Parts: sequence; structure tokens; C-alpha cells
Amino acid sequence: MAKVRQNPWIPSGGVLIVAIIAAVVAAVLLNVYISLIEAPYRDKVEFFILKNDVPKGKTIERADLDKVAIPKPLTEGVLFERYAKAVYDSAVFGKPARYDLLKGNLLHNRDVLEGAEYAMVKDLQEGYEMVTVEIEPEPSLQPGMFVTLRGYFDLNPDKKIEDIQPFDVLYDVQVRAIGGYAEAVDDRKRSMDNIQVFLPREHGKRLMELEKMMFSTRFKVAVQATPKGPRNEPTLAPEAVDLLQKRTAAGPVLP
Repeated sequence: MAKVRQNPWIPSGGVLIVAIIAAVVAAVLLNVYISLIEAPYRDKVEFFILKNDVPKGKTIERADLDKVAIPKPLTEGVLFERYAKAVYDSAVFGKPARYDLLKGNLLHNRDVLEGAEYAMVKDLQEGYEMVTVEIEPEPSLQPGMFVTLRGYFDLNPDKKIEDIQPFDVLYDVQVRAIGGYAEAVDDRKRSMDNIQVFLPREHGKRLMELEKMMFSTRFKVAVQATPKGPRNEPTLAPEAVDLLQKRTAAGPVLP
């Protein structure tokens, strides 16, 4: 009987079985790997997103907001960890908007005025806004004092080597309240790590830009005996202007 020769391009039965088993094992391992990667993203956190434009000072209502679910790992970045983190809390209903809020944006803690703040903004001049500034506690500080805001910046382009230097940011900033209190009170009854100040809107915007560039998110306050400027108005320090110009020249920096 003639011997049948096997086609060399067709694997033998044993080799074929081994190949099938290897393929199945690889598929199982791939599915396990994908599941491990996807697992954290299945856990989602709900936040409010603006369904309508809300003008500054208007009371925020439930009808102005929609819910959005964001994978938990994405809420642990710097945008959510800062003091202005996004919120999903019915306590925001009935509170006025700090400034014009635009449809499609997440609602943040900083976007709404608390009761004490709302009472203070009645004295705001046109073109100004009240800003809450996170600071290093300064026991001698009292409402009504003028201060210089200073920030710490890492100026070394090599992120592996720190070169942290203090720079003046704003002069002639009058403290309107400390921890939400507009009058001098016992230090034990107030939070010492934030102050409320009135700033021109453009200065408020620049202050937020500078805060994103800072090594620390808290400003250092230095009490001024008297305002430096003739009109007692907040003034950007030359060092701060220089830092902003360098940032603009270097291109946008992700927060």
C-alpha cells in the first residue's frame, strides 16, 4: 500500500491542537487584562453640568443643571483635587452664581456664593468680583487690612530638579473677610486658611492663571502698613506680569 505524504503546509494534528490551546489561553489572558484595565472606569461619580447659561447673581435652580457620570479615575486629577472641585450636591440649589456660568461646563464649588459671601458682594463696584483666596494662615491678619499676595513658583524647566522661589503677585489687596467673617472675631471661631477679597475681574482671572503655575496652591500674605498705589486698588506685581508673559510665550500649559 502506498504511503500518503503529508502536505508540509498543513500542521499535524498534535501541532494544531497545541496552537488552538495557545490561542484560547491568549484570548483568556487578554480578556482578563482588559477587565483589569476597565474595572476602575466602571465606578463612576456623578456631577452637575450646566444645562443653561446662568448669569452672575442669578439663583441656581435644579432646572439649570443636568447630571453627568464621570469614571472615578478621571476625577482624581488636578482639576478636581483643587479647592474648586466639581460638585454634585443639592446644597447648591438656591445659591447665586459667583459669575456668568456657561452652558456645558461642570459646576464647581467656586461657582456659587455662600451666604456670608453673598451678603458682602452687595458692596461690589462695577467690574469687580469677590474672590476667595487660599492662604497660609497668618494670625495677625484682620478684615480691612491691606496685604501683598505672594506665591511660590518652580522656575526650573527640568521637572526633576526643583527651583522654588517666592514672587510677589498682587499689591494693595484689601482683606474683606477671613474664613467668611467680615468682622474681627475670635480666631478659634473662623477658618484661617482663606480670605475674601474684591478684585477687578481681569485681576481675578490673572490670579487664577498664576495659581495654576504655582508650586503650592496657597498664597503667602504679607501685611502692608499702607497701600503702595495712590488709589488703594489691587495692582499686579511686575514679577507676576513677567511670569504670565513667559507662560504665554511658551505656549499653553495644561492645568
